[in-house]
Amino acid sequence: MSEGVRTALTDAVTADSAGPGFSADVGHELRTSLNGVLGMLDLVLAGALEPGQRELLQLARSSSAALRGLVLGATDPAPTAAAPATDGPPRGIDPVAQTVPAACLGRGRRVMLVEDHPVNRTLAQRVVERAGFEVVAAEDGVVALEHLAAPAARFDVVLMDCHMPRLDGLEATRRLRALEAATGAAPVPVLALTAHASAAERTACLAAGMDDFLPKPYTPTELLAMIERHLPCGPASPQAIAHESSEPQPKAAEDESLARIDMAALQELRDALGEDLTEIVNHFLDQLDEQVQGIGSALAAGDVQAAGRQGHALKGSAGNLALAGLAALAAELEQMGKRGELEAARSRYRALQSAAAQTVSRLGAMGYSARAA
Repeated sequence: MSEGVRTALTDAVTADSAGPGFSADVGHELRTSLNGVLGMLDLVLAGALEPGQRELLQLARSSSAALRGLVLGATDPAPTAAAPATDGPPRGIDPVAQTVPAACLGRGRRVMLVEDHPVNRTLAQRVVERAGFEVVAAEDGVVALEHLAAPAARFDVVLMDCHMPRLDGLEATRRLRALEAATGAAPVPVLALTAHASAAERTACLAAGMDDFLPKPYTPTELLAMIERHLPCGPASPQAIAHESSEPQPKAAEDESLARIDMAALQELRDALGEDLTEIVNHFLDQLDEQVQGIGSALAAGDVQAAGRQGHALKGSAGNLALAGLAALAAELEQMGKRGELEAARSRYRALQSAAAQTVSRLGAMGYSARAA
C-alpha cells in the first residue's frame, strides 16, 4: 500500500472536521466489512484448492491483512492483544481444527449467534459449526430474545453483536439478564462481537452484563478461543473483558493457555522465511529470559510504568512470532503499567514467568532453542 493511500485512509478515519462520530462510524464500517472479507478467505483457504487458486487467494488475503493492520492502527488507539494477523492458513492446516480441543468437538453444545450483517453472520456460523457446535442464528436482539426466552431454550453461549437495528446487543443482554434473574435461570455467557474496540465500548458491554469482548475483524482462531474460555472444556481464565483480576492464576490449564502458540500463523512464517525463522526464533529465546527478568526488576523497584514499557516490547516480539499467549499476557502488563496498577502487575508477573517457561518448552519440542552463550 502506498504511503499516500495510507495517509489518506488514516486522515479519513481520524478526521475531526467531518463532525462528531465520523471517525467511529467509518471505523465501524471498515471493521465490519473487513471481518467478512478476511473470514471468508480463511475458510476458503482452509479447503482443497488448486495451486493457482491458492496463490491468488493468498495474495488477496495478504492485501486484506495489510489493510486490517492499517485500519486497526488508525481506528483503535489502544488495541487489545490478540492472535497476530497472518496471510491466511497454510496448505493442509484448518484454523478451526487447530484451535478447538478434541474434548469440545461433537458434544452437542448450542450457540446463539446474534449478528445483523449477513456476511459476518454466515462467517461466524460456519466457523462455529465446523468446530462441532449447533448454531441458532438471529439477525437482531428481538429475534434472539424470542429464542432465549423460549421455555425449552438451552444455550451454552451467546455471541452478541453490539450494534444492530430494532434492538442492539447491549439492551438485549440487559433484558436477558433481567429474565434470568426473574426466572432463577443460570446466566448464560454472553460474548460481545463489535466493530467498536474502544475502552468505552468495553465498559458499556461489561455494564450491560456481557462476559467477554472480541473486536472485529477477528480470525476463526480468536473467535473459538474466546468461546473456549467460557465452556467447561476450555482453559480457566479471568473474564477477558474486565482485565481487573489481581489474583494469581496457578492452574496448569491457564498456564497452557497463556503459552498458546498460533500454529497456523507459525507455519505461515515458516513457509515465508524458511530456515531464517529458526535463527529469528532462537534469537528471541536468547533474549526472553532477560526481558522477563527486566520486567520483574522494574516491578520489584516499584516502577510499574517501566515494567509496562518492557511489556510493550515483549508483546511486539512475541506477537510477531505467533506466540499469542505470551503476547497477550505482556499486553496485560503493558496496560497495567499505563494505569499504574503496581500490585496487580506484580501478581500477574508470576503468570508471565510461567508462560515464558511453557513457551520455551513448547518451542524446544519443535526444535528451537536459545543459542549457547
